[in-house]
Amino acid sequence: MTTTVKTKLNTLYTTLPPRAPLTSEDLAALGISADLAVHYVKSGWLTRLARGVFCRPNDPPALHPSLLLLQRRLDGLHVGGKSALDWYGLRQYVSQHPVLQLYGWTAGRLPEWFTERFPAEYHRKRLFNERPDALLHVGPFENRSDAPQVSAPERALLELLSDVGVPAAAAGSP
Repeated sequence: MTTTVKTKLNTLYTTLPPRAPLTSEDLAALGISADLAVHYVKSGWLTRLARGVFCRPNDPPALHPSLLLLQRRLDGLHVGGKSALDWYGLRQYVSQHPVLQLYGWTAGRLPEWFTERFPAEYHRKRLFNERPDALLHVGPFENRSDAPQVSAPERALLELLSDVGVPAAAAGSP
């Protein structure tokens, strides 16, 4: 069993990009059962962020890989509004404590492991007649293959304007 565990652990560490969280499903795809994942957590080879979400120890999740994981779970999730404009360098002022503005189709909440590390608000909005897997004017940031989905500046402005006059508590509600 030790050889199998070492091989699976080596595969996990060579496959998993640094600072990327992974799910139980990701582990299962690598041949790592739930019981073996528990063993890895107890042995200090994995850190449990939440039920079914893990990362390497001493390697906290980074924003972009975390967003990629959330995009697999929430249909249409993308960085939008003021945050997208900030990412493109189109800003009037820079907040000392910016809150990441995320938009999507699915009613839900952002997981605590994510919001503890990256202050964020989730808005469930449908501004256009589109499908969640083919959003209009949304694409990988800077056209990189490993980047999260982000609104184009024009869409981001419309998302920002759609919140004008909406109380903050209502804007973040699903």
